[in-house]
Amino acid sequence: AHADESGVRVAGKLHWLHVMCTHLVTFYGIHTKRGRKAMDDLGVLPAFTGILVTDALASYTVHGDAAALCGAHALRELIAVTEDKHHDSAWAQAVIDVLIDAKDGVALALADGHDALAPEVPAGFQDRYRQATLCGIAAHPYTGTGPRSKARALAERLRDRTREYQRYMVNFGVPFDNNQAERDLRMIKVQQKISGSWRTLTGARRFARIRSYISTVRKHDINPLAALHDLFAGRPWMLPTTS
Repeated sequence: AHADESGVRVAGKLHWLHVMCTHLVTFYGIHTKRGRKAMDDLGVLPAFTGILVTDALASYTVHGDAAALCGAHALRELIAVTEDKHHDSAWAQAVIDVLIDAKDGVALALADGHDALAPEVPAGFQDRYRQATLCGIAAHPYTGTGPRSKARALAERLRDRTREYQRYMVNFGVPFDNNQAERDLRMIKVQQKISGSWRTLTGARRFARIRSYISTVRKHDINPLAALHDLFAGRPWMLPTTS
């Protein structure tokens, strides 16, 4: 499953739109908080068992049986490091290369009908990844006082959360990125761009509930207008039990 969050305006103040989704279901929630309190109050993630794909926000780490971190987010951060001309960024390019090579290797294996890479292949990717992250830490020394640089913090996170960043290499059921959640967030962001904000928290939460229903029926190839017609006629569509 996937989770993400994005800032929205409600009654003139910053709130947070949370999305929790799979390829078959979408849940949107609006909350005044971004982190764990919001996730607990919305009630979906505390009950989730499985692998949760997210960005690196620390609040997500307590949910699910296992975590997978979005490779696309990591690539964007690494590309920003390569654009810094004041420091050696070869390590960042090396991490980019290994992440993309592993992603392409998984895609080829899937296309050939395999459910795993050959045993020696992940080990090669993992060794390249480890060497590159260690070079990144060495390229950005930290004296122990003051804040760490963004590049140093990124290199340390890539090293410390290696398993989460590499989960897609060893489990083909886990995607490389968190695009499912980002796609599901996009429509709400378009709504915000057009209308600017919601006037009340009650209205925002009602909107989120309606959009959760519409997004979910679309994932089951059901016409949203027909689904809404049936809903108000007293015949609400329900998730199949196999979902």
